[in-house]
Parts: sequence; C-alpha cells; structure tokens
Amino acid sequence: MDNLNLLPLFDDLPFAAVLYKANADRSDFYFVKVNDYCQRIDQVNKEFIAGESLLECFPAVKEFGLFELLQMTLETGESQHLPIALYKDDQHQVYRENWIFKVDEEHLLVIYEDRDDIVNIYESLDQQRKLAIESSRLAMVGELSASISHELNNPLTVLMLMTEKLRRQLKGATITEVEEGLLKIESAAKRMSKITNSVLSLTKNTSDDLHEIVDIKTIFAGVIPYFQDKIDSSPINFLFEYESFNHIKIKCNPIQIQQVLTNLIKNAIESVYKLEKPWVKVELREEDELIIFSITDSGAPIEDYKLKVLGQKFTTTKGTAGTGLGLYLSKKFIESHQGYLNITNKNEHPNFEFALPVKK
Repeated sequence: MDNLNLLPLFDDLPFAAVLYKANADRSDFYFVKVNDYCQRIDQVNKEFIAGESLLECFPAVKEFGLFELLQMTLETGESQHLPIALYKDDQHQVYRENWIFKVDEEHLLVIYEDRDDIVNIYESLDQQRKLAIESSRLAMVGELSASISHELNNPLTVLMLMTEKLRRQLKGATITEVEEGLLKIESAAKRMSKITNSVLSLTKNTSDDLHEIVDIKTIFAGVIPYFQDKIDSSPINFLFEYESFNHIKIKCNPIQIQQVLTNLIKNAIESVYKLEKPWVKVELREEDELIIFSITDSGAPIEDYKLKVLGQKFTTTKGTAGTGLGLYLSKKFIESHQGYLNITNKNEHPNFEFALPVKK
C-alpha cells in the first residue's frame, strides 16, 4: 500500500488508474483510490467514491466482464487484460479497455483507457464500408436485371410469335399433343417475360400497377406444375392444404405472389431433401381480413441469430450457393401488397408465413 501511494505522479498518469480492495469473501470490491484521469472521464468524485461498492456504483460490471477478471487476478496472481468492450447501465454507455494487476492479497490495481473515439471511428468506417459494398452490389444487381430483361425479352417475343403461328397452323389437326406442348412453351415464355419485367420494376423502383383480382386457385395453378415432378417422384411427403380457400380472391400481381410461393416451397425442399422422412407442408388460413400462406418443413429449427437477419439483402444460409436475394425480394413483393412476411419456428420446425389482404 505504501509503495502504491508513493507511485510518482499517480494523479497525473495519462490513463485511468483505480485501486480496489476486495471484501472478505471476494463477492464485491471497494474503491480505495482513483486518479484524476479516472475522475475526469467517468465523472466520479475521487473523494466521495472512496469506500464505495463497485457493484453499487457500476451495476453492470459483471456483464461488462471486468468483475470475473478481478476475482481471477486476486486468486491466481496473474495479470489480466479485458479488450475493448462496451460498459452500459442506466447512467453510462462507454467503451473501455482494462488491465488488472494484483498488489497484495486483498488489493488490485486496474488501469484502463477510454476507447470511445476509436470505436466511433471504427464504426463509422465500417458503416461506410458496408454502404459502399451494398451500393456496389445493388448497382450490379440492377445492371444484371436490366441486361437480363433486355436480352430475354427480345428472343421471347420472337418465341411467342412463332409458337402462336404454329398453334394456329395446327388448329383442327390431330396432333393435339404437339399443340398442347406448344401452348406450354408459349405460356412459359410469357411467364418468363413477366418475371424479368417484375424484377426489373423493383430495381428501377417503378410504380407500374400490375395488380389484378385473382383467386387462390389461380395462384396455385401457376405454382404446382413447377414442382409436379418432385411431387410425383421424390421421397418428400408434400402436404398441400389450400383447396378449401380456392374461392378467396385477392388483388395482387399474381406473378410476384407465385414467385414468392415458388421461392419458399423451393427453399423448403432444398432444406429437407437429404433428411429421413422429409415433408413439406403448405397450408392457408383466413385471419382478420387477411389470407395467410404458411410453409413449414421437417428441417431443424432456425437459430435465433439467423431469424434476426433472414430477409435482409444478401443474407443467405446457403453459402456460395445462395445469392441472398430470394427472401429479400419475396419480402419486398409482399410488402408492396400491404402484406407481411414472417420467419419463425413452428413446433420446432422452420415456418415461413406471408399474409395478403382479402378482396371483399
């Protein structure tokens, strides 16, 4: 203690210094001495704080991580370092870096530095970096969407004209299977054109109103054929429970809603196809003038930290196989219809729900 008090220029040190004394069972520490720097940055009165409890003065010190290191240093005698961390309670919200040293069997010396400026600079730079990356990626997506729309629409126009011409020539002939095939080609071509234009309208932030009144049966009629092969031949048990809602009408862009439904079912299939006894369930319910589409699969529940970020731009759980745009675009599509998309766990399984207003 005498040696510490004789420390030259203790009050003039260019960093905060605090001397603590542990109580008998080391369940708390008490301030013995603080220097001028500590008094300045933490706005404590060095005369009044002497003898006060650390836990009472700074109640979040355990969550901060310092308290455990104080106990550890006193027990082992080994100095400890607490890297830059956020201390936060009702009175304080500061970033500090701490070093802890044992003085004797009941006293500890803690020196620390204010890191608020460093953290603020880092956060500012990190935010600028993220904005630059996001801006670059969005620009790339916009350019890609524009080029896809431009490059696909021209040949698709020719394709539609040719298939229509061939269909007229075959009308009344016996080659019905060929005609049916051509009709499917024509339908697929039109759908591809609508999809590219739909994505392009998002990237351009246009306000074209492509909404029309359709029933649930029409929505699913544009989705089920996409999965028909998997429904017929894969080991996945598909549970579609929507037919009792076929009559319900909604005002929507049907291509966008079909895209959302297709994307969610496709994601469910990809997440369970390697599991034992896999299943995918699609069901509907009506609630508060909303029709709610629910897609659940037999996969493991989604971790909490993933639930918080899924649906954000460029966030994917598929690694390099995913673009991180599927759920983001789905969410944007649904929100443009005054609906919502929620991602949760239902009975310990992933559940994706989106709701749309019912057209009365």
